[in-house]
Amino acid sequence: MGKDERRAPGGQALTYLKAVKALEALYAELPQMECTGQCESYCGPLVMTRTEFDLIKQETGVRPTVNQAEKCIFLRNGRCSIYNIRPLICRMWGQAENIMCPWGCKSERPLTQKEGQDFINRASEICHEWIATVTAQRGKQLIQEEHDKSKT
Repeated sequence: MGKDERRAPGGQALTYLKAVKALEALYAELPQMECTGQCESYCGPLVMTRTEFDLIKQETGVRPTVNQAEKCIFLRNGRCSIYNIRPLICRMWGQAENIMCPWGCKSERPLTQKEGQDFINRASEICHEWIATVTAQRGKQLIQEEHDKSKT
C-alpha cells in the first residue's frame, strides 16, 4: 500500500466525516473536568489540526483566529461559544500536568506530559490520514482529467 493510500481502521479511506468522528472518539478518552470559567486570559492564539480548523469554520461560518487583543474570537462573556467543538488543545487545558489550571479546576485524573503528547500525536495522525486521503483523491481526479483531455 502506497503512502497516499493510507486507510482508516476497517480498511476505508479516511473521509472528513470519519476524521471528525475519530477526533470525537479521541476527545471522549480525555478525563472529565469541571471548569469554573476563569481561564479566558489564556484563550489566545491556538494550535489546532486542519481537521479541527475546518470543523470550526464549517460549523460557525467563521475562520478560527484571534482578535486585536490576541484573544480567541469565540470567547463570549468570558466563556467559549464553541465549547462542544473546541480543539484538542482547549480540551487539554487543565488536564495535563504541564498545563494545570491555576484557578484550581481539577481533572478527574491529570494526564502526564507523555499522555498529553500522545493525545496531540494521535490528533495529528487523524488529520494527516484525512489530508493523505484528500490528496490521493485529488491526484486521481487530475490524472482522470488529463486522460480525458488526451482523448479529445
